Amino acid sequence: MRTLFLLISFFLIANLARCQEASNYSQTAFIQTNLDSLYDINASKLKLDGNCPIEGKSYVKHIVSKNGEVKNLEIIKGLQNCPIADSIAIELVKLVKYIPAIKQGEKTEVVKVIAVPFHK
Repeated sequence: MRTLFLLISFFLIANLARCQEASNYSQTAFIQTNLDSLYDINASKLKLDGNCPIEGKSYVKHIVSKNGEVKNLEIIKGLQNCPIADSIAIELVKLVKYIPAIKQGEKTEVVKVIAVPFHK
């Protein structure tokens, strides 16, 4: 029960922070890349082999630069006991292109997180 409470609290706080972040920008960073297409093209990479015991998502935190490119990629939550999934997630997020965020009329960097799904 306590775990469920902590999990719900985490998601509420994360969503609140996201809403507050978005309110500071006249335009937040938008993904230009169609993630579904990116996942479809790389479906064979997203299908886990027998070395990874579970399915799930790897969450990749990154900075969207002023020109819309991703940099400073970091796994903030990966698949347990499956480091290959984290490597694949980082490689896929490197392919994502953004329309940069705008704050006070200027392009600016912003931190984003993408969840990359893996399945068996």
